[in-house]
Amino acid sequence: MQANYSLVSRDGNLLYLSGHLPAKDGAGDLIKGTLTPGGAGGLTVAQGQEAAKCCALNLVASMKEALGGDLDRVERVRAERFTTASE
Repeated sequence: MQANYSLVSRDGNLLYLSGHLPAKDGAGDLIKGTLTPGGAGGLTVAQGQEAAKCCALNLVASMKEALGGDLDRVERVRAERFTTASE
């Protein structure tokens, strides 16, 4: 997936990850919509959970790539927030 910013930046032993999206299989097919009461935004709870899962897997894939494929080097993960924005 192309971006105008860095998805991963490194400062010494720390990796900073940001800007990851819920793209399926890393192919760029985004899960779009909003999760609202009653499903009015187009996503069911299950679809919202799938979007969060895809985003988290993309974060892990970026970490793995930045670490030369060695996730055993990860000692701690801190998630500040996941944010959903609409149009």
